[in-house]
Amino acid sequence: MRGQQTLLYDLLQQPPKPKAEGKGRNKGLDRRRGELIACRYYYYHILNEKRYDVTIKNLSDEFLLSETRIIKLLQESYRDFLRELKLNNTTVRVLRKKYPFLVW
Repeated sequence: MRGQQTLLYDLLQQPPKPKAEGKGRNKGLDRRRGELIACRYYYYHILNEKRYDVTIKNLSDEFLLSETRIIKLLQESYRDFLRELKLNNTTVRVLRKKYPFLVW
């Protein structure tokens, strides 16, 4: 086709656009994901009494994160959230209501 080489050449030779300010990870979505991971940890480990290593492996498979990252998230950012879940004796019913799209 006529002009096909020129179009490809133009696409490859354009200078990259500068990054816009404020782009990146959405802090609100990160927080929601972390809370969901903490709730699933609470569900597996506290309510279902699964072993710690099995719980971390399940979370790793479920959220497609490394086991190290799961542990780090729970220890550094969601320790107080987990304490609150335990102090309130959160039940499966509460978790189902908060996250109805998951199998509890």
